[in-house]
Amino acid sequence: MLSIGIKLMQHPSASVNHMSLHQPQALCELGRRKSNQDYIFPLKGHATSADRLFVVCDGVGGAPQGEVASRLATDSWVSYYRSHCAECVDSERFWNAALQYTQTCFDTHIRRDARAQYMATTLTFLLVHSNGVVIGHIGDSRIYHIRNGNILFQTADHSAVNLLVQQGLITPQEARAHPERNIVTKVVRASAYSSEDALDVHMVETVQAGDYFLLCTDGVVEALDNDALTAIIASQQSDSQKIAHIRRQCTLHSHDNFSAYLIHIAAVEK
Repeated sequence: MLSIGIKLMQHPSASVNHMSLHQPQALCELGRRKSNQDYIFPLKGHATSADRLFVVCDGVGGAPQGEVASRLATDSWVSYYRSHCAECVDSERFWNAALQYTQTCFDTHIRRDARAQYMATTLTFLLVHSNGVVIGHIGDSRIYHIRNGNILFQTADHSAVNLLVQQGLITPQEARAHPERNIVTKVVRASAYSSEDALDVHMVETVQAGDYFLLCTDGVVEALDNDALTAIIASQQSDSQKIAHIRRQCTLHSHDNFSAYLIHIAAVEK
């Protein structure tokens, strides 16, 4: 069974009653790969400002059926949320149950196709709700919370190189070119192989109009460091121009599939 570490970022006077979004912007691109093992929800071109749940997954390369793993994890996550969204969505129990449900869907698929036994995927999600924004991840796909060109919060990659960075053995700059940079240490996978994995979930209550959230796979991280990302998002371009700018940089510099959701907060009523 997977466990969850909940870390709350709260402010006693920051309760949110309603948030509206600008039109979300998405990428889900093949890049230089032969197949696309990334998957996003809503599908590219289908999101509207009324959507509240966004998911970005990246099937693990080197494992079988990565494209199946990313799609199945996304579909399972969305299905669980839609069936249980009347419950307390910012509780540990809710997201633990969502992850357990996703595992059972992997188990079912593997019973039908033994070749998928070791399939795995990263997962990031963002949910806008009445008390703020819930963000969570497992693996090395990332979520950024950006305000006025500054990163307020960034998820910590579940990866071999990030462990080295945390231990002070290499710098973040060295991690970008490290030969083990693509090795993930935690993933979404079948229940029989998940005892050491954990999903990190954060509740963000200090949300302001103009804030951006970026969910992205490591194909985006490969192409754009934090300075380059924040420069694009802080620019005077429209949101559609910003995602197009990110796409151009990934096309030039990424060797992987690259996918993202750019979520721009339009207004916050308290």
